[in-house]
Amino acid sequence: MKIAFVCTEKLPVPPVAGGAVQLYISEILPYIKEQHEITVFCKRYPELSNNEVVDNVRYIRVPASSALRYLRNIQDQLDESFDLIHIFNRPKWVLDLSEKLPSVRFSLSLHNEMFSPDKIPPEKAIECINRVEFINTVSKFIADGIKQLYPMAESKLRVVYSGVDIKKFKTNWSDEGIRNKELLKKKLGIENKRVILHVTRLTPKKGPI
Repeated sequence: MKIAFVCTEKLPVPPVAGGAVQLYISEILPYIKEQHEITVFCKRYPELSNNEVVDNVRYIRVPASSALRYLRNIQDQLDESFDLIHIFNRPKWVLDLSEKLPSVRFSLSLHNEMFSPDKIPPEKAIECINRVEFINTVSKFIADGIKQLYPMAESKLRVVYSGVDIKKFKTNWSDEGIRNKELLKKKLGIENKRVILHVTRLTPKKGPI
């Protein structure tokens, strides 16, 4: 299949400036590109080419002075040659991008509670749910929230948890993992301290820790 990935307007892919969605995309691309022809649409970034092919994946990076400008720049480059257009974390964009592409299938991935009424009006949310083939969520919590608001979405919801590359991260109970933990705690002077690891931004919207 010929698939377009439409990233959020915040940061580029690969995640040279960080970003959870951007990291997620970069980690799944090596697997998906083996079976499909992938084009990634993302934000333009000074250190990256505006249009390039890397490891059989095409990257098209467009200006994003605003979310609306970014969306229009992507609209200009999408056409009905794509079999599927997969949008990350922006359900309202499904309606904007699909309007002139009636024969193209659309799908959605959600990393946050983007179907809450303060994010998308209920009538637009229902239109989006009806238009997409499926909705991936990174947790059951996100999926359950959508289902509670819009029960008709249940058959389209798929929970796909973000994984961990065990080649990069050693388990806490392995010999190497235990050794690395002890060395790091000694280096930081916290050998006898209990440690809480919080892997996210420290912002109120992430909830209490």
